[in-house]
Amino acid sequence: WDNWTAQTPEGIISDTSMLIVGDVSFYIVDQPLYSYSSVNRIEVDYLFLGNNLYLKIEDLLKKFEFKHIVLDGALDYSKYNLFKKMLDKEKIPYIDIRADGAYRVEL
Repeated sequence: WDNWTAQTPEGIISDTSMLIVGDVSFYIVDQPLYSYSSVNRIEVDYLFLGNNLYLKIEDLLKKFEFKHIVLDGALDYSKYNLFKKMLDKEKIPYIDIRADGAYRVEL
């Protein structure tokens, strides 16, 4: 979280992958996990799995600590099914934007 690019008086902080609004944090994982150089696990409220991504759920759990994981509606069909299968296998609940159409977060 060392690369903040914007902080506004309204309490919104963002960079290319992370957005914090008040006390709620959102993070988009859309790069290979080895590109995340944090020594500690990155703690977020909502972790979005993006389209340009190949990963193992075990590796994701080593890099991130999250309250909710979100399958992005823009995921291509094969990655969407792969992520669903991996998350179901590990019994990790997830928010499915493709199936639900949207997800509303109260801030």
